[in-house]
Formats: sequence, C-alpha cells, structure tokens
Amino acid sequence: MNQDQKTKVYEILKSVNLTINSIKDSSTILLQYCSEDYREDFTKLWDQVFLEKRGVEKDRIGLFFILHELLYRSENEKFKEGFYNVILQNVLGIKDTEHSKLKNEILKLTKLWIDHKIFDKQKIFRLTMNLGIEDQSVDEMLKAQLPENLPNPPNELVNFAQNIRDLKKFKEKVKENNQKLQQTYDIVQQQAMGGSTENVSAQSINDDINNNVEQLKRHLELENKYRTQVLKYYKDILNFLDKEHKKNVVELKLFMQKIAKLEQIRDNIELP
Repeated sequence: MNQDQKTKVYEILKSVNLTINSIKDSSTILLQYCSEDYREDFTKLWDQVFLEKRGVEKDRIGLFFILHELLYRSENEKFKEGFYNVILQNVLGIKDTEHSKLKNEILKLTKLWIDHKIFDKQKIFRLTMNLGIEDQSVDEMLKAQLPENLPNPPNELVNFAQNIRDLKKFKEKVKENNQKLQQTYDIVQQQAMGGSTENVSAQSINDDINNNVEQLKRHLELENKYRTQVLKYYKDILNFLDKEHKKNVVELKLFMQKIAKLEQIRDNIELP
C-alpha cells in the first residue's frame, strides 16, 4: 500500500460515523484493501485509528461496524485471521473500562460472526473472554454447536484447567505486591535524599516493607505450589492419553482379527 492509499484509508476510517449509509459506503471503498497485498497495512491503520479514538465511544463502535461489513463481505481468510488477532488485543484494552455500550455492540457482532461463520466457536469464545463479558446467549450458541452426547472431560483435565486459573490469580497478586513494595521503596529513597513530601515515619515504612515482603513470600510459595500441581496434572493428562491410545490400538487389533476370521469363514463357504 503506497502512501496515498494509506492516507485515503486512514481518512475514511477516521471520519467514520454510525449512519447506515456511511458504514455501507465506507466499507465498499475499503473492501478493495482487504486483499493479501494490503492486509498488513490495513490492519495497522484500523488499529491506529481505534487507539486514537480512545474515549470516543460512538466512533469506536463505527469502526467495529465497518470491520464487520468487511469481514462479512471479504473472501480472504488470511485477512480475517489477521484482523482476529487485532480484535483480541483491542478488546483487552476495553475489558476494564466503563464503555458498556461498546462492549454490548461487540458482543452483538460476535453473535453475527457465529451465525455467518466468520470465526469459529473457539475464536469467539476466546474473544468474549478477553472482553470480560459472560453472556449466556453466546454460551448457549456455542454449546448448541457441540456434538450431541459429548462425554465429560477426564478429571485430570478438569483439575489441570482449575490449577491454571488459580496460578493466574496468584501471579496477579504477586504483581500487585511487587508494585506496593516498589512504591514504598521509592518513598524511602526520596526521604533519604530529602526530596520526599510524604509524612511517613521510619517505623511505618519498615512495617509496610515487612508486610509486603511477607505477603510476597506467601504468594510466591503458593505460586510454586500451583506450578507443581499444574505440572503434575499435565503429566497425568499425558499418561491418560497414552493409556487411551494403547487401549485403542489393542481394540483395533482385535477388530482386525475378527475381520480376518470372518473373511476366512467367507472364503471357506462353498457356494451352490
């Protein structure tokens, strides 16, 4: 994409509004840039404008509407795949914000993406998780696409998944304690240099440091504990799969033996 083309795409994206005509007309013009040759430049420009529109909720919604039109009308799978990664990153940025309308509009689009098979159910599930919205209707739609009589996952896998989630929580707590400890350390440094305006006694600083250090130690111990458990369950899963594989191999051999016997009986039958 040359500089003139980049400027044109950038201006179209930047001037987006929520009217139907604007969405349709803009997406029609932009569709020509959804080819493999322009894919990387186009995704970067959309991402750039989306970041620049931080705080302007209606414009961000408009950018997602245009994106939906392009994903729906484009036949380039690599273009869709490239944009999926951009969407994943951007929804993480609004996960903890108050932009409920933007979240809800994206959620509506995910349902359309399921209906039109723009993205598969695993991608949609990951996207909604990144968005931080637990929507029952999306969950039901995903379940509806699963095969009937789906067997329950083995306990090894359930425990493994639970420990992964617990490990993530503890890592977040460790990060919080590190930040608190750094803040306290900064205050101590400023006071030592005579530049701190904080009215904090040496004893309170010492207590704060000790408290944070103890919390950090506890969380690190817990993290190591869960890391050990995660590795254990990972090994359990591998052992479980190995046993299932061996079982299937044996069953297949027995089945082939039965077929061989049936063929032998068939060959020995004298036809009239």
